[in-house]
Amino acid sequence: MNEDQLSALQRLASALSELATKKSYWVTRRKRRKKIRALRIKQKYNKLILNSRAARELVRKSRNGPCTDCGVFFLDHMSFDHLPGQIKKFDLGKSTHRLLNTVKAELAKCELVCCRCHDKRERARGLPRGHTCRRPGFCPLRSQPGLG
Repeated sequence: MNEDQLSALQRLASALSELATKKSYWVTRRKRRKKIRALRIKQKYNKLILNSRAARELVRKSRNGPCTDCGVFFLDHMSFDHLPGQIKKFDLGKSTHRLLNTVKAELAKCELVCCRCHDKRERARGLPRGHTCRRPGFCPLRSQPGLG
């Protein structure tokens, strides 16, 4: 090989190595951006999960209190009654994946009542829904004479 061919090959090799360097840069950049995107999605998901857990905890803690009407408290027999004139967006007892702000707004529209008083309120409103207890087979409020 003469010097011209050798220098041409060296220029070609340096151009190829430069091209490979640029390509590897873009490949690693794409991989890095992909990882960052996945991390951001995971962080948003975790934030939503923590938010919905906080909302469920708020509902659970809000259920621990006496009935607004009669003052009776049984943990599994308390429910939220939406006040008249308020639009019910969702059932608080079944709100497993709601954001904390929406749950707080819905709680503001409700009163905590026992299942017996909830039945009375709904009958007075003309809503024949039946017994609203979470554990109707074990409801001590239904079995007491003079209370149902």
